[in-house]
Amino acid sequence: KSRDYDDRPNSRPLSSTQLSLSPDISYEKYKYKALNIGISNSAQVFSINDNNRSLFSIHKQKGTYVVSNPELYYEDIASLNLPTDSSPDIEAAIGMVKPTDALLISIKTRHAPGPEQIVTIKPNILPAGKPALWSFAELLRITSAIKLDVSPREFDIGLQPMREGLEVGAHIFLADSLENGAGYSSFIGRRSEFHDTIQKIDTKMRDKLESLDHTKSCDSSCPDCMRSYDNSRIHYMLDWRLALDVLDLALDRPLNLSRWNQKSNNLIEQFVSIYRSAMTMEIHWIGELACVHSPQKGRLIFFGHPLWRSDPSWYTETQINTVNRASELLGLDPQNIRAFSLYQLIHKPDEPFVWLVD
Repeated sequence: KSRDYDDRPNSRPLSSTQLSLSPDISYEKYKYKALNIGISNSAQVFSINDNNRSLFSIHKQKGTYVVSNPELYYEDIASLNLPTDSSPDIEAAIGMVKPTDALLISIKTRHAPGPEQIVTIKPNILPAGKPALWSFAELLRITSAIKLDVSPREFDIGLQPMREGLEVGAHIFLADSLENGAGYSSFIGRRSEFHDTIQKIDTKMRDKLESLDHTKSCDSSCPDCMRSYDNSRIHYMLDWRLALDVLDLALDRPLNLSRWNQKSNNLIEQFVSIYRSAMTMEIHWIGELACVHSPQKGRLIFFGHPLWRSDPSWYTETQINTVNRASELLGLDPQNIRAFSLYQLIHKPDEPFVWLVD
């Protein structure tokens, strides 16, 4: 039956995709730069829809279970004879298991601050961690599709949480969207092909993302770089700068602070102008880092790279030097100096302000 066109991006319940590799499935493994690579021709991709954490109403009907949420169906719900006038038998998420080809990637490098040298996905420890990994996964998906001259929709991407010592990180996965696989992901995972794909990201994609026209018009992500209809559920996490940061880590390079400092001047000035009515604030540049000082409170905050830690135990040399220099210049107790990231300044500016005043 025909129906009216509906272009609302979130008109249907949100879905999350997770990857599971059974322990008895064999897959090729190798190391590339700071990456551990795994390739499987028989991975299991779990597509799970939890109705944006609200779950679905499910009824028993004719020896099976039926989801009675009308928004899942194209047909009129009346014609389907769905049970909607009684309490559901259970409320649960729905999903499917799909065998397919998959490429699994994890990062471990001395250039990632922290006890395990990984990008943790715990937001209270590293707010930009999960968005960074998602952004790199999307950039890998786009570049892989360009390389093979296919649509990006031929690939699924996702994060599979993993424990690494004391921390929680994630594997990035790239999987064929076609059930039983088309061989795309395993092809990209071959050592020579993966090298070529990463080099394309490091040259052509990097040049495009860091071009003057793009940096002027795109703060985080846009349809010209990373956004599309089929990744709308993660638009809020996509950031081309974070994607290139993870690329640097993948290639075992130090994080590039200058990529973020290009926009830090305006961010700091906006921050101070918004909160200036609450108290006097002074902007200082100490070395490479922007700082905000409250003479009234005797406190100072400074803003560093999004993938640096705010725990003093894992400060980088630049952060340590900033604390020492600020203490000397302004006569501050190091306990009254705290690190935040430029990612926090963009997405949660209230957090550094609350610490500064309280």
